[in-house]
Amino acid sequence: MKNIKNQYFKAALDAVGKTGLNGLVMGELAKASGMSVGSWYHHFESREVLVAETYNYVVGKASSAMISAMDESAGTGNNIRKMAT
Repeated sequence: MKNIKNQYFKAALDAVGKTGLNGLVMGELAKASGMSVGSWYHHFESREVLVAETYNYVVGKASSAMISAMDESAGTGNNIRKMAT
């Protein structure tokens, strides 16, 4: 189920990149992704839930990337500088 939701998140991010948040419409997402509207609503009860869960997905990916980039032997200060540049 996680992989399926990841596909939905990626489709939502693609749509937001093209149309902006206001253009994010479940029916259009379904059409663009080739998935049924019912399938979208099975996983996300509303557009707002989709947006919130997609946000959490993006933040989680970014956090994982930052953690992976840290070097334990470099120390906290050096890791913070590394992330900031």
